[in-house]
Amino acid sequence: MMPLITVFTVLSIVLAPQAPQRDGPARPSSQLVGTASVSGVVVTADENPQPVRFASVAFSSGLLSVPRVVVSDEDGRFTITELPEGSYTMLTQKAAWVPAGAAVRSALQGVGQGVPVTVKAGEAVRGITLRMAKGAVISGVVRLPGGKPGVSMSVMALRTSRVDGKRSTTMTAMPGTTDDQGRYRIYGLEPGEYVVQVRASFIALPGAGDVRQVLPSEVRWAEALAAQAPTQASTMPAPPPPDLGPTVTYSTTYFPGTVYLSDAAGVPVRAGEERLNIDFEIRRVPTTTVSGTVLGVDGTPVAGAMVTLSLPPSSGQEDIVALLLDASRTTTRADGAFVLTTVPPGAYQLIVRATPPAPPSVGGGRQAPTADAMASAMMAGIMGGLTGSAGGTMSLWARESIVVDGRPVGPLGLQLREGLTVSGSVVFEGTAPEPLSNARVTIAEPAPISRLPDFAMFRTNPSIGPLKPDHTFELAGVVPGVYKLGVMMPGMRLSSTTPGDGWMVKSVKVGDRDLMDGGIDLTGGSGITGLVVTLTNRPSEVSGRVLDGASQPFSAFPLVIFSVDRNLWGAGSRRVQHVQPATNGSYLFAGLPAGQYYLAALTELDPKELASAAFLESLVGSAITVTLADGERKTQDVRLAGGRP
Repeated sequence: MMPLITVFTVLSIVLAPQAPQRDGPARPSSQLVGTASVSGVVVTADENPQPVRFASVAFSSGLLSVPRVVVSDEDGRFTITELPEGSYTMLTQKAAWVPAGAAVRSALQGVGQGVPVTVKAGEAVRGITLRMAKGAVISGVVRLPGGKPGVSMSVMALRTSRVDGKRSTTMTAMPGTTDDQGRYRIYGLEPGEYVVQVRASFIALPGAGDVRQVLPSEVRWAEALAAQAPTQASTMPAPPPPDLGPTVTYSTTYFPGTVYLSDAAGVPVRAGEERLNIDFEIRRVPTTTVSGTVLGVDGTPVAGAMVTLSLPPSSGQEDIVALLLDASRTTTRADGAFVLTTVPPGAYQLIVRATPPAPPSVGGGRQAPTADAMASAMMAGIMGGLTGSAGGTMSLWARESIVVDGRPVGPLGLQLREGLTVSGSVVFEGTAPEPLSNARVTIAEPAPISRLPDFAMFRTNPSIGPLKPDHTFELAGVVPGVYKLGVMMPGMRLSSTTPGDGWMVKSVKVGDRDLMDGGIDLTGGSGITGLVVTLTNRPSEVSGRVLDGASQPFSAFPLVIFSVDRNLWGAGSRRVQHVQPATNGSYLFAGLPAGQYYLAALTELDPKELASAAFLESLVGSAITVTLADGERKTQDVRLAGGRP
C-alpha cells in the first residue's frame, strides 16, 4: 500500500549556472579552526513545541575526520563556533528519542538523516530549529518452550516497509536484552510498523555447540537406574541406555511465535506510544550436520580451504545480526573433508574459498595453509580487500545452494574452480591526481543494507586490486555474480548530494556499453577484460534552492530526482537520488548522467520506496522536468505551490 504523502507541485525558475561552495579534502579536525558559527534550538515535534534539554547535536562533514558535538542547554539552545567554511550535516540524538538518521522524513515531523547547513567564513547562522520526536516503545516477555522465561536473549524491532508489494525489514534501533524474567523493552522507535525478532544470543551461530533434547525414554532410563537398590546393582544388569535425543537449538523467532519472517505479525506504533504485552515463545528446532569434501581443480583433496555457510540474499534477513553473524565457518582437514554441526533448518549457500597450491619446495611436498592462515586471509579480504595479486590470494572457489530440514546433509562433493578475472584501465577526465600509489579498484555485490556500507563487504564477495602506474588494474579470484565497481583513493568525493571537490566514477564501459546502471554481470561464469573506468572531478550537477510561496528558503521537505526513462528506475540506480535541502533551502545532486529527469518535492520520504516503480510513477504528475547535458552544472530553483504549510 502506498504511504500517505503529499507531493507538492513545484514551479521552476532557471537561473544562470552557479558553482556551489566547495569543500576541501578531509584533514584532522584539530587542524581546522574556522570563523563561522551555527546556533539554534532543539524542540519537540509537537503542535506546541517544547525545548529538548541535553540533546546531542553533531556536525559532520567531509572536512572533519571526527564530527564536532555540542549539547543543548536547559532551554534546548545550542551554539557551535570556530567552524571552517563548508557544508555540514546536523544530527540530533537523545536516549529514548528517535535517533537522527533513522529514515529520510520531513524535518517538520522531527525525523530525518540530519539537517544540512552551509556556512561561509565569518558567517553566523542563527535561528535554526531542530525538531525531535519522542520515540515509541515496544515491550513484552519472551518465554522458552514450557513457559520458563527466556533469559539474556537478544530482541530486535525491525522496521518494515513494502516495495512493489514485497515486505522488507531494516534495523532502526539497537537490540534489547531480556532480563531474568524474560522481559524486554525496545525504545527510541520512530512511528511505523515493526517486526519483533528474538535470538537466543546476540552472538549465536550455527555450529556454536551441541544441545541435545532429552527424550522421555532417557528420563525413564535414568529413573530405572535410580530405582535399583545398591545391593541389586551388583547382581542385576543395568538397563541399556536409550538412543540420545536429537540436537536442537533455539531458532530466530518472530512475534507472535513463527520462525518465518514472512509469517511475522507487524506491530504498528505511533510517536511516543508504548506497545505493551508483545509476548511470545521462542521456538526450538532440530539441528543437523552439513558435511563434504573439497577437491582442487585437479581433483585432489584440498586442505585448509575456508568453508562458509551463509544465508542467501533472498532470505529476507536484513538486520545487523544476520549481516554479521549469519554464517558458520570451518576449514577442511588434510583429506579435504569438513563438517559443520548444529545447523538449523533453512536455505543456505555453501561457499568455499581457497588459495592456489604453492609450488613444491626444494625438499618436496606442499604445505597446506593452516586454519589460522586462512582465517587471517579471509579477514584481510574483509578489512582490506582481496588484492588480486599472485601471492596468497583466495582465488579458487566453489558454491552450492542447500536446504536443511533437520536431516544430515552430505557428504557433498565440492570441486574448486579458478576465480574469474576482471581487468581494465582507469581514465581521468582532466589531470590525474598524484600520487596514485594508494588507489584501489573495487567490485562487490550490492550490499543488503545500504545503511551499513562498511560491513557490507562481509558477505558480498569483495575483490580489491591496486591501480598500477600505467592506470591499469586486474582483479582475480572473483566469484560469479553481479557486481558494482568503485574506486578508492585520496581525493574521491564522499557524497553526491553535498558540495565539495573530488573525483567521482562517471562511467564503467565495455566498448560503448555503460555498466554503471545494470552492474557487471559475471553470472555466466566468464570474466571480463577491457573495462574503461572514467573518473571526473567535473561531474554534471543540478543545484538550486527550495522556496516557499513568499520566495523564502524552505528546507523541511526532501527532494527526489529520477530519470524520465522508466527503464532506468530500480533499486540502486544512480539516476534516482534524494536529498534533504540545507537550512538555507539549497540542494545539490551531483554525478547524474546526461539525460532528462523529473524533480519532485515530498512532505516525507522512505528511501526504500525509491526502488518502487509505482512510487516513482506517482510523483510524475507533480514533478518538473530538468534536462542535463554531459558535464553541465545547472541551477534549478524549486518553488512550492501554495506557499509554506
